[in-house]
Amino acid sequence: MKGDGEESIRDLNVTIEPVAARRDGFRIIWSTIIRRSGGEPKRKSYEIEFVPTGRPGIFSSAMRTDMFGNAVPLDPLKGDPFVWCRISGQTLTVYALTITDTGSYDLQVYDRTLREGARPEIHPP
Repeated sequence: MKGDGEESIRDLNVTIEPVAARRDGFRIIWSTIIRRSGGEPKRKSYEIEFVPTGRPGIFSSAMRTDMFGNAVPLDPLKGDPFVWCRISGQTLTVYALTITDTGSYDLQVYDRTLREGARPEIHPP
């Protein structure tokens, strides 16, 4: 149920795939479709590449290229989200930090866990 009392149904699809240009990185693509009664479906899609940080299980987003051609995260002080993720056991957690216009912050956290017995599909680049 939405905050205004209107009921909505949400579909979510998450795909994780290797990145051909980076042998050690991967891409997460997620899409949501929100269906509200009496309205057209609203679609949103996001795609982010991640690269290892040198710390086991922690990955930095690679959402832009710097002047030297390195994949780097966006700048949260310019209003962009700072995104990173970690893998712990069977769970992938994605963090998105945004600095608000008042100087505070919002942090969104998304967990995706493989179910017992599930086998991830690996799609080669």
